[in-house]
Amino acid sequence: MSVTEIRIYDNDLEFLGIIDNYTSLIWTRKFLKPGEFQITCPITSNNMELLKEGNFVTKKNCVETGIIEDISLSDDNDRATVKGRFLSSILDRRYLIGTYSYTDAQVVATMQKLLSQVTALPVEIGESQSSSAETITFSVANAELLTTMQKLSSGYNIG
Repeated sequence: MSVTEIRIYDNDLEFLGIIDNYTSLIWTRKFLKPGEFQITCPITSNNMELLKEGNFVTKKNCVETGIIEDISLSDDNDRATVKGRFLSSILDRRYLIGTYSYTDAQVVATMQKLLSQVTALPVEIGESQSSSAETITFSVANAELLTTMQKLSSGYNIG
């Protein structure tokens, strides 16, 4: 069985290195909210240099990217467990200031407009499982972007 290559980047998207000596990798995709990951690996100077809070983690040939949010060491200090969420989680750091109202607007187009109001990040919105042409009348004021997107996603079955 081949080991999946874990690639690490800093917050300027500069490639830092590869981790391939991990003992456990959990990569959980979620439909309505950001996915999560957990890596358990031996404590080595290379691993500890790469695995720092705020660094980005991706798997070779994978579309998702995670952000390291937590690092804990085992009681005997021989292994580290690194946890985080996928990149879309940073939408919880973005806020819609003011009031945004849409009348008879397509759901996916509305979500894309809300995203463009507060971030230039390339976030992919899935197609609706019901009808991508379905329209809504929607208003939001002074709200966290991730919560707003999750409400729209769950109401219209959009990933």
